[in-house]
Amino acid sequence: MHSNTGNEAISNFFWSQNIGPVHLISISTEFYYFPKWYGALQLDNQLRWLEADLEKANRPENRARQPWIIVGGHRPFYVNTYIDRKLQTAFEELFWRTGVDIYMAGHEHIFDLSYPVYREQVKGKSFANPAATIYIISGSAGCIANISEFSAWPPPYTAKVSGEYGFSSMTVINATTIHFQQINHEQV
Repeated sequence: MHSNTGNEAISNFFWSQNIGPVHLISISTEFYYFPKWYGALQLDNQLRWLEADLEKANRPENRARQPWIIVGGHRPFYVNTYIDRKLQTAFEELFWRTGVDIYMAGHEHIFDLSYPVYREQVKGKSFANPAATIYIISGSAGCIANISEFSAWPPPYTAKVSGEYGFSSMTVINATTIHFQQINHEQV
């Protein structure tokens, strides 16, 4: 994979690409769970690279071309039943400072949508021009294991959660609108 800065290969574990109005970033969340396999150097390399990439993406001329910043990783930060403190500590402050719009994950075999949230505090319940990162788990196509638990009293940052088997569809309409839909497999 290549960084958005040219043809210099960065890593196949983390990369970024500009696609229309989106600056898309992929990170490895597994570094934080298997440090013996990957080594502390990969953690440092990824974090340094990510910070530089996000700072570059936020330059006014770049943000004008790619107003959406979307980051994806395997493991989620905010889930209906827990918060991943390792990932929250590693990335949340950086996401806040650099205006990451959406973080998408899988791992949990559910669909889970957060309101814009920072440090466990909802920063408004509007998805239009969000004041913080929106966290989406789109893992419901992983299997129909029915092993994911849901809180009877969801945390305030949870906007919607579903254990129904299905998939997500995201269409970037323009610089101000993204259409995101969770589709139950029975609707197809």
